[in-house]
Amino acid sequence: MNKVAIALNTVGALSIVGGFIVGLNLYKIPMDGMYSSEENYAVLLTWIAAGFISGIIMFGFAEIVNLLDEKKHVAEEQTDILKGIHTYLKTRDDDKESLGAVDEPEQKEINVELYEDLKELRNELKGRGYGNDIIETMIAEKKRKQ
Repeated sequence: MNKVAIALNTVGALSIVGGFIVGLNLYKIPMDGMYSSEENYAVLLTWIAAGFISGIIMFGFAEIVNLLDEKKHVAEEQTDILKGIHTYLKTRDDDKESLGAVDEPEQKEINVELYEDLKELRNELKGRGYGNDIIETMIAEKKRKQ
């Protein structure tokens, strides 16, 4: 869990507990007599409600921070995968250029090999839980270059 989210959760919990404690301390109003006091439950409920509402807001902010942190990690992982795909495709382009002019049977063999490599890559990315949109975009770009 993110440190900021932990801090916000702590503030939220303290806010709820603090609202309850302050409400309990302030709802009795001392009167003129030595041991007499008047109980004002509106003050008690107001402080409890204020503490509860501010605590829930802090919990909400903590959850937002957690979700953004998780999204950042997923985006970093996707960026690494895309860099790997880019490197792979660039290497394949360099290999094709080093072959020079190839005749038709060799070209078909290269296409079959490329298809198998991309199929393996597609299956690996599917296994990691990524959708086909990124993979299909890269395949379309590769086909366009050929």
